[in-house]
Amino acid sequence: IEASRIEASRIEASRIEASRIEASRIEASRIGRKSFCMDKKKVKLFSAIALVALALLVVGATYAYFQNQYGSASNADVKVTTYTTDVLTFETGDAINISADQETFGKDKGNRIGSTFAKAILQANNKTKIASMNYNLYLLIENNEFSYTLNNEKPELILSITDSNGTIVTVDNLTQKTVTDAKGNKITGYDITSFSGLITLLNNKTIEVTASDNAKKEENWNVTLTLVNYDFDQSNNAGKSFNAKLLIQKDIYPTVVGDVCNNGDNLAGCVATLSNKGGSLVTNVYHHDGTIKDSEGNILDAEDNSYRYSGQEHDNLYSCTYNGINVKNSYGGLYFGNEKLCNVIYRYIDETSVNYRANDFPSNFFENETPINWDLTNSKCVTKNGDDVYFYGSSKKITQEYCTGNAMLHISLKKYYSLMKMGSGISTFQEAKTSVNNYVCFGSDEETCPNDNLYRIIGVFDGKIKLIKADIATSTLLGTDGDYKGTYSENTAYYRGSLSSDSLASYYFNYNGLEDKTTNNGRGSGDWSTSLLNKVNLNTNFLNNIDQKWSNMIVPSIWYNGIYKNLSAKISYQSEIQLNKYQAKVGIASLSDYNYSFNYNYWKESQASYSKYPFYSWFQIGIYEYTTIGTPGGIILSIAPSSGVGIADAGGKAAGTPIRPNFYLDSSVQYSSGSGTSTDPIRIKL
Repeated sequence: IEASRIEASRIEASRIEASRIEASRIEASRIGRKSFCMDKKKVKLFSAIALVALALLVVGATYAYFQNQYGSASNADVKVTTYTTDVLTFETGDAINISADQETFGKDKGNRIGSTFAKAILQANNKTKIASMNYNLYLLIENNEFSYTLNNEKPELILSITDSNGTIVTVDNLTQKTVTDAKGNKITGYDITSFSGLITLLNNKTIEVTASDNAKKEENWNVTLTLVNYDFDQSNNAGKSFNAKLLIQKDIYPTVVGDVCNNGDNLAGCVATLSNKGGSLVTNVYHHDGTIKDSEGNILDAEDNSYRYSGQEHDNLYSCTYNGINVKNSYGGLYFGNEKLCNVIYRYIDETSVNYRANDFPSNFFENETPINWDLTNSKCVTKNGDDVYFYGSSKKITQEYCTGNAMLHISLKKYYSLMKMGSGISTFQEAKTSVNNYVCFGSDEETCPNDNLYRIIGVFDGKIKLIKADIATSTLLGTDGDYKGTYSENTAYYRGSLSSDSLASYYFNYNGLEDKTTNNGRGSGDWSTSLLNKVNLNTNFLNNIDQKWSNMIVPSIWYNGIYKNLSAKISYQSEIQLNKYQAKVGIASLSDYNYSFNYNYWKESQASYSKYPFYSWFQIGIYEYTTIGTPGGIILSIAPSSGVGIADAGGKAAGTPIRPNFYLDSSVQYSSGSGTSTDPIRIKL
């Protein structure tokens, strides 16, 4: 031991100044005195420590990192060597909270503004007095209730970020706009009106201390959010709020599976880790452990310890405006799957307001468009032929205030409603503001994953990944036997997949295999266990048409079939698991999976109300699809083209929907690579 100490002292003496040699000698003497009092066992322990210390001295520079916590307001990353220390510290200001009410955001009240700051400070070592490190700056939007009240050319929320010199910072993937508020002030920044979650402001930013910086460098960033007060009606945003905070840290904030997973890791475990580390707000992975509650404290999640992907997307959709006014689609939302739907606009008046719809409107129900006017003698709104005019969709006659324009005759009801065909609108592509990165390449190991092999992770259940095909399954994959009907012939205006309309195959729920096809008035059967779609198309053809190495990854699992209650996501789940059980490898959509795919704010809503929400869940592909939930009488609940649900016959003339296979992967399946986006899907280790 003494020889080791002397050798260590000699090495130290050759490398550093005399004052440090003396310090080492004094410290060694102190340790020696302490060691003298130790028992034999402790002496052996000290011997091991001394040998390790000697090895470190011989090697030279050694580093220790003290990592910051995700989302902390003030933190530090420290790099330590045996003779130098570089210290990187961070500081952030208060969170930004903006609200709008008549008192603060009424006419002539001005804009609502919130500001905060972030600071990075790098202190270089006192030997070289130079250093270089990297860090990241994020804006985490924890709540954003605001929306466009006119159109996306008039953003409600504008973000600006400047450095300490007041220079505007460029932020990738955001759209910069300049607008004029009601008082004539010009505001330039990035439109974040419909954003929520994480926005990367600075990615791997380098901070560097040079010889002229006196061993210290400080970088300051100022962030401002402006709720713009325009000279038009913004009452749709009354009572709404916005909350966000800055995060500044050395590590990247995990947002996708690839941020937390390495080649060979268990894929199901990766999804769980992502949820726990990155948080549901950013990752869109929600842990259903009984902790997700509404404002009254009621548990909203399934409480089955699953991890489910939930969130809304509106990529590949178009917004439509007419003279600066938002045009709604026939399902009540603001986005369209087809740019051409904005070519013809219809104006209609309900009991409260004037509204506009695009030409997906069911105009085939109406005819005989005619001008209307107010009959002063009889105090009512009439057509030129004296017919009464009603508010659209109402039994109430239209009032004088709204008695303008034209009306159209409802063919079957024989009543005139306030409805008028307008000119064309303006359709603009609506960029994706959020995305759910749960894509998996399954059934192919090609360098670029074919569209037909893209699947999406519904979630992790009992340690198993559950997948759904991202796009519609073709007849090549599922076959033209079994419960095959033919080419899908219903409305495809909202279809978000990539197949041509003549490639969309449709299948009965349970019809072709029935001995008596007149049963249930020709609707077919709601019994999934006897369905040829189940037994032939999914659990024979599909499994045979993918390579065996892939089909071997699919494991038999429990599925549910039976009557469903039209209630919230949680009650739908609780009802579903009480239904008829069957075991198979491949199934179709579960209605509870669909309900839980929406943003968690909607889980407490009845699924019948989903159609009023303007965005799609990631699960939705914009076309009718069967679920496993039906009735003995042959009525099957289906996912509707927009955000709602509908009913369909299990068979017969009006039946048949496209199919997306669902299945569970073996719990041992491992992650190989990929972030989970559609262009960089997760790859499974073969």
